[in-house]
Amino acid sequence: KLFKNPELTLDKVAIELQLSKEVLRLYLKQEYQLTFKGFINKLRIEEFKSLLKQKNMKNYSLIGISHMVGFQSSATFFRVFKQIEGVTPSQYQKANAM
Repeated sequence: KLFKNPELTLDKVAIELQLSKEVLRLYLKQEYQLTFKGFINKLRIEEFKSLLKQKNMKNYSLIGISHMVGFQSSATFFRVFKQIEGVTPSQYQKANAM
């Protein structure tokens, strides 16, 4: 899960996949209608939501879990989460409490 690396860049992924940056950019745009950063953020939010459902994550804060999935900044995490999900992480957590 390369996307968990907070230092991940388009260059690093292109090298890992043995593709040019241009091919990778074009693929993400055509297949997902997302930029590289948008694609990585979407993967991170999906992983965050998955971890949030796990019982062993109950002792972690939302910020702690966001760091586990690759977000370095809490402000960025909250902004991206609200943009993708339409609610704050806390609202999502309450609505999906088990």
